[in-house]
Amino acid sequence: MAESIVGGYDYVFITDLSEDFVCTLCHLAFKNPLQIEECGHTFCKLCFDQMVDHAESNSLDITCPLDRKKIDVSRVFKDKSCERKVLNLMVKCPNFVDDCDWTGELREALVHETECCKNKTMFNRQMDEKLNQLLNRMIELETNAKSHGLKLEEKDKQIENLIAQNENLIAQNENQNKKIDNQSKQMEDQAKQIDNLVQQVNITHQYGNNMIMKNIGDETTFSPFCTAFQWKFMPDEVRYGCMKYSPPFYNVMNPICFQLRVHYVDNNFRIALYRYRGKYDHFNDEIEVTKDFSFDIRIFGKNGKVTTFEKRNNMKYTISQSKTKSYGWWNRINDDEIGSLTIDGYVNLHCFFNKTT
Repeated sequence: MAESIVGGYDYVFITDLSEDFVCTLCHLAFKNPLQIEECGHTFCKLCFDQMVDHAESNSLDITCPLDRKKIDVSRVFKDKSCERKVLNLMVKCPNFVDDCDWTGELREALVHETECCKNKTMFNRQMDEKLNQLLNRMIELETNAKSHGLKLEEKDKQIENLIAQNENLIAQNENQNKKIDNQSKQMEDQAKQIDNLVQQVNITHQYGNNMIMKNIGDETTFSPFCTAFQWKFMPDEVRYGCMKYSPPFYNVMNPICFQLRVHYVDNNFRIALYRYRGKYDHFNDEIEVTKDFSFDIRIFGKNGKVTTFEKRNNMKYTISQSKTKSYGWWNRINDDEIGSLTIDGYVNLHCFFNKTT
């Protein structure tokens, strides 16, 4: 699993995750936890570093988001006890939806993921090797029959036996691929749910055949039926110095991972779209994308009101091995306008992708 930009561990735990092990910034299990000596509150290292960077870049005091007390960064230390307890927690393999029944401690999960993927690849290679061996044997028998004058009935019987073995191997391979069929059915059901959601949105703006992908918590979730991503946030959460990150999502036309971020600066909300290192980029040391992505971000407000931000120019994304995301498109909307667009206290963002050039 790729390292999450929100800091914590994003796994399915065997038992309910205690609040004592959940970061209040990213709402995931602590990863590399840091404890503030003054107040005793704990956060993921990456979440804490982002909070410090934001405060320093805006010339603000570094304060604890839970009790608003000023933080002395020299008195923040690694919480080894908390880290050890979190790594002892039992989790499922991320491939459990594909019938992988492995469970184990969190510290062993990454090793298992690699082995789990390798085992699937090895099985497919073994099936290909066996099929090639059978085909070569069939050719050899037919050649021997011609050269040594074997009876036609004996030759046909041998060939039929080989064909039966070949069919058995194909059946084994089909069983292995049933997982893919089940996944396709799940995606069809998801498409129906999304279609119902689109019909409930009361807007006058027409956007063709685009469908909306709901918020997803796991970046391995991928739906080829969606060309848009829906995410919402509460403005007050951002006004008090916190950055809001959406779950990573994919542009399904050529599966490339993205992420939305919202933060408040100079009495304006800044909405940004990043190129994010996703599931299909794990084996690339450096990622470079030069295609022109055609997209726009829309805010659906009250009474069918729609505010649209289109990309301003062609974007070139490059992500090195040491990073998880690049900087891309961003735009601003003022505080007064954001208030007029909220529905039930939330701002509803939709990121629409069109065909690439």
